[in-house]
Amino acid sequence: MNIRYLFVFALIAMAAFSCQKPNEMSNIPQISLSYFVAPNGSNAVRIGMDTAVLSFTIADGDADLGRDQSGTDYDIYIRDLRSGDFLGYFFPEFDKSIENPKKGIVGHCEFLFSPDLLIPRSDTIHIQNDTTSFEFYIVDRAGHESNHLFTPQIIMYK
Repeated sequence: MNIRYLFVFALIAMAAFSCQKPNEMSNIPQISLSYFVAPNGSNAVRIGMDTAVLSFTIADGDADLGRDQSGTDYDIYIRDLRSGDFLGYFFPEFDKSIENPKKGIVGHCEFLFSPDLLIPRSDTIHIQNDTTSFEFYIVDRAGHESNHLFTPQIIMYK
């Protein structure tokens, strides 16, 4: 083999191995709904007794998830569509060594709706049962707000 071809091959090989794949994820977090169900796998919960699980995936191109838990800026915002207010929650603390702004981060989150979040309206029409859906989104440390998603409807009954 000609030394010139060997040199060109070596240059091409070095270039190929030294290049990193550019981060294709957006620095604005993106979420996608996996499921929203009660423990029995249905969309119905018993008032004051059952919980429901919201499961979603997260992708963030610069991996800056998880805000300071001593502050008032939250990671997850959830709104019961029967009311107008979002409630904020923090992600659990995780090992910061997994953050890599060059590679981004992809993860799975499960949010547990405890019985005190699944309560019927107090009017007499809804005292025995009620239905609702939830809107949710996340925010990273840079303040980038993800897309907003809506859960399927859940039924609360006595």
